[in-house]
Amino acid sequence: METQQSISLSADRFSYAEENYECHTEFFDRFLEHARLLEEAYSVNSYVRFGLRYVNFIPFVRVGKVIPVKDFLKAELILASAYGEELEQLNLFINKNLDDANLNFKLASARDNSGNDGLVLDFDHFVVDSIEYTDLHAKLKAANFYIKSMFEEIITDSYRSYLKGEAL
Repeated sequence: METQQSISLSADRFSYAEENYECHTEFFDRFLEHARLLEEAYSVNSYVRFGLRYVNFIPFVRVGKVIPVKDFLKAELILASAYGEELEQLNLFINKNLDDANLNFKLASARDNSGNDGLVLDFDHFVVDSIEYTDLHAKLKAANFYIKSMFEEIITDSYRSYLKGEAL
């Protein structure tokens, strides 16, 4: 699978993104290499915001008009069972303040470029503080650990099996 990369640069911002990556350690290596090149070319050795964002699109087929959330996610963890299970549209945003970072989590029903229904899980783990270039790898690892833990906690066992190549 080919990875699409994008880089955004401005006077006070560096952003690196990939689509369709398969391995977080390889992503980290590419991210850190681009940050190293930026440091060498422009003498940038600290950042005022650092973040790791993970977006997952889960395709689904509606049951009538209803989104089959329970097939993929432990909805009770997310929805706190206040809104029932028969959802036709979904748009949920949570901001969580962590010890030394923040996490924005968005769960929404959407359509992909081909018009297929799906659920978007959007995790944005970020730190707003002065961060040295030498601390980037540790920050990446910490953010990845937190996002992965939350992702693993909210997906169902059947969706976890699907991600490993089994039928849903």
